[in-house]
Amino acid sequence: MDRVIEKKKGSTKKHIPYIAGGVLVLAFVAWLIFGNHQSTLKVDSRSVIVGNVEDGLFNDFVRVNGQVQPITTVQLAPLEGGVVEEKVVEEGAMVHKGDIILRLSNPQLTLQILEIEASLAEKENIQRNTQLSLEQEKLNLKRERIQLNLDVARKERKFKQYEKLFKEDLIAKEEYIQAREDYNFSVQTRELVMARQIQDSIYRTSQVQKMAENLESMNRNMELARQRVDN
Repeated sequence: MDRVIEKKKGSTKKHIPYIAGGVLVLAFVAWLIFGNHQSTLKVDSRSVIVGNVEDGLFNDFVRVNGQVQPITTVQLAPLEGGVVEEKVVEEGAMVHKGDIILRLSNPQLTLQILEIEASLAEKENIQRNTQLSLEQEKLNLKRERIQLNLDVARKERKFKQYEKLFKEDLIAKEEYIQAREDYNFSVQTRELVMARQIQDSIYRTSQVQKMAENLESMNRNMELARQRVDN
């Protein structure tokens, strides 16, 4: 005997999400396989350049902004400082040893040289006058020695004459003693003057030597100052 089977409620609705998901998966797979995945770009035909494809070397370049650094850097420092008066060589120019790059001026050094030159001229003038004075003094001393020698010779001659006369009792004893004292005094005076002249000669020689050394030192200072100007 047949009996009616009752339809269960909610059985179809229960499988609808699974069916829909399967359909979406099949559609996505079909799109991946059979779909057109090429992208398109709209460009202006006037900006398109057409050429033939050829085999060859591909030269590519990249524009990069940078700063060029030298391999070797040499720093120059002048031996003497000063104010830049002239720039002879421009930056980036090739130079060689001995080339003039800058011309400097140093007013203080120039003033120093002028002072040294003035002092040197003054010292030379003093030395010249001193030498002339020494020569004149030598002549005076020579004249004085001649005069002393003459005075000693005269008094020696008078003393000998009076001594002879005194022995013969022709003159008084006092006159003989005075003649002897005058002669001895003249001899002693000559010895003192000769000793003083020797000391003066030593002093003059030392003085001239010191002045010569001072002039030599000033000349060396002048040369050094001129070398500084050259530097």
